[in-house]
Amino acid sequence: MPASWFILCRVVDHYGDAGVCWRLARQLAHEYGFDVTLFIDDTATLQRLVPTFDVTQNCQRIDCVTVQRLTDTLPPPAFWPTVIIDAFGGGLPPSWLMVLERDFPPSSPSPLERVGERGNYNLIAPHWIILEYLSAEPWIETMHGLASPPPSVNIPRHFFFPGFTEATGGLLRERTLLDERDAFLRSPETRHTFLESLGVSVPPSDALLVSLFCYDISALPMLLDTWAASPSPMVCLIPENVAPETVQRFHRADVGATRTTHGSLTLHAIPFLPQTDFDRLLWTCDLNFVRGEDSFVRAQWAAKPFVWQAYRQEEQAHLTKIDAFLTRYLADAPDNLKTALTDFTRAWNDEQQINRIADAWPSLIKQLPALATHSHHWAQRQSVQMNLAQRLVAFCDVFSKLSP
Repeated sequence: MPASWFILCRVVDHYGDAGVCWRLARQLAHEYGFDVTLFIDDTATLQRLVPTFDVTQNCQRIDCVTVQRLTDTLPPPAFWPTVIIDAFGGGLPPSWLMVLERDFPPSSPSPLERVGERGNYNLIAPHWIILEYLSAEPWIETMHGLASPPPSVNIPRHFFFPGFTEATGGLLRERTLLDERDAFLRSPETRHTFLESLGVSVPPSDALLVSLFCYDISALPMLLDTWAASPSPMVCLIPENVAPETVQRFHRADVGATRTTHGSLTLHAIPFLPQTDFDRLLWTCDLNFVRGEDSFVRAQWAAKPFVWQAYRQEEQAHLTKIDAFLTRYLADAPDNLKTALTDFTRAWNDEQQINRIADAWPSLIKQLPALATHSHHWAQRQSVQMNLAQRLVAFCDVFSKLSP
């Protein structure tokens, strides 16, 4: 069984990239007892998710994980780990590649173990895993687990695709997550205490409680105006520094406000939450708007209605990912629910359809009870499958080459 794992994270999509890598690192350390080191280039983003992290240090130990700043000139380790997770294909530091080429040249024997040039000890080849972004597109099933040998290094390297079927790498899910969720939901007092800890009063029973974690897009002001004109009360919780320009315009002259009411909508700016509290936020709300990858997966485990906003790509390539997920997610849903969620999600993600937001919202609200039932059933079905960490460990164990 692998003893040491490196996870390399080059942050592109802010909290999503850092969030996925931090959750995976913690799970591998806590549930498997591995010696895990997370290398990350954007330590400020990680600090928002892990408040105890000290951005002034290059290396520190937090929650059973060693965290080290990732740079292109990072010196290679004295001993290679059993597994290197190259998160989202960001690549290894050039300084590491140079030493890997020296330690494991194409001419090295198989199994890849020999006396190293850095001292009188055996070098065992690490297993290099390219952990890709999550997708529901069918083609990932044909690519998942495929070998991709580096041209100048004789070590095993494979693609690993998170996904929603048994033929993929699965979804991130800690062993106790669903039990913790269910215990939280069984206790209204716990929910009320959590809201009060955020500075939010318990909303009226007829209010719709929404969490809003999104990119600052042109559709957002239109959506807030639609909520303000709602026939019933709406309470929206948005973490600080999320869509700041739009939120400030909504607060208007009330600079620095954390709570503003316009029409039927009360908007609360809440603190940016650590990961465990963000899970509780998703469990608390009636509807969750999420973005990227990490919050997208957590919204599914919350088993509550959600709307996904994908990370925007050139030429609207992200719309293909959205359509693939909606097709899979809504495969057995009633036709009215399919239409309502698909129309609203596309309007939320496609700049060319933002004018449809106001018209799509009433249809979505009408289907909210059906969506709540569907979300619960979806989470149940996905939870039967092995999670991402389990599949990674099982996959790498096949290729691990430990010293005799």
